[in-house]
Amino acid sequence: MPKVTVEKYCQKYLEHIKGSVPENTFISRRTAIKAILKYLGSYELSKINIVLIQRFCNDAVQNGIKPSSVNLYCI
Repeated sequence: MPKVTVEKYCQKYLEHIKGSVPENTFISRRTAIKAILKYLGSYELSKINIVLIQRFCNDAVQNGIKPSSVNLYCI
């Protein structure tokens, strides 16, 4: 089975939902994905764990992203 990175998965996800969700929803999901990719884009999906997600959340808040936005990104 090929190794799938978070970046590749997110690209496919955006392609899949484009046109099937309202434009505002698409934009908000694309924004969340951009933030996630800065931290986790190069990781393989199978390597993502709670520790990496918590680091992402902590780093994002420390870099000025509002906690409410970080929560939405994690959702």
